[in-house]
Amino acid sequence: MEHKIEEAIVDLAKTNLIDAKKDEENAQALIDDKIADELAESRNELAEIANKPTDAEIAIAKQNFDEAVTEFNNKTWELGTAEEAPKLATFLLKFISEDLVWIKNGFLGIVKLDEELRNTIKHRKEDEAISLGYHALVFLAYSINNFSGVGLKQAKKLAKFEKEYNMVFTTILEKQQESQDMIKEVQFKQDVWAAALQGFKLEREPAPTDEFESPVTE
Repeated sequence: MEHKIEEAIVDLAKTNLIDAKKDEENAQALIDDKIADELAESRNELAEIANKPTDAEIAIAKQNFDEAVTEFNNKTWELGTAEEAPKLATFLLKFISEDLVWIKNGFLGIVKLDEELRNTIKHRKEDEAISLGYHALVFLAYSINNFSGVGLKQAKKLAKFEKEYNMVFTTILEKQQESQDMIKEVQFKQDVWAAALQGFKLEREPAPTDEFESPVTE
C-alpha cells in the first residue's frame, strides 16, 4: 500500500514538473511573440522616420521644382542650324503670312507666332539658329502637322522651299517630344515637393527593361 502511495506521489511530481515545463515554454513563447511584435513595430517606426523628409530636404525639393520651372520658361528650341537660318526665316515668315491655315481663335496663335519669330530673327546672332519658345513651338507643330493647301499655284510656291519645309516638318516633331519630356520632369519635381510637404519621400520609378532582351554573350 505504502509502495503505491509513493508511486502516486512520484507520478504527480512528474506531472507537475511536465506541466510547469509547459507553462514555462508557453510563457517564453508569449514573451518571444511580444518581443517580436515590439521589434517589428520599432522597425516600422524607424522606417517611417527614415522615409520622412527633413525640413532641409523639403526646401531642396522646392528649390529643384522652382529651378525646373524657370529653366522650362526660359527654354527655346532650335530649328535647323545657323547656316540654314536665313533661308529658314524667309520660308517661315512667308509660310505663316500666306499659307498657314487657322480656324476659330487660331488667329491669335498665328499673330503670337509671327511676333515671336520676327523678334527671334531680329535679335539672332550670326552663329545662332532660329529658335522658338514652348507655346510658339507647339502652335507651329500643330499647324504643320495639320497643314493643307489648295491648287497647283500654292504647291509650286511651296516647292521652292521644299528642303526648309521638310526640315521643319521633321524637326518640329522631335522638338515637341523634347518639350513634353521636359514638362514631365517639371511635373515629377513638383510631385516630389508636394509629397515632401505631406511627409513622404517620392522616388523615381526605375526605367522599364525589356524582359525578352537576349543575354550578352562574348
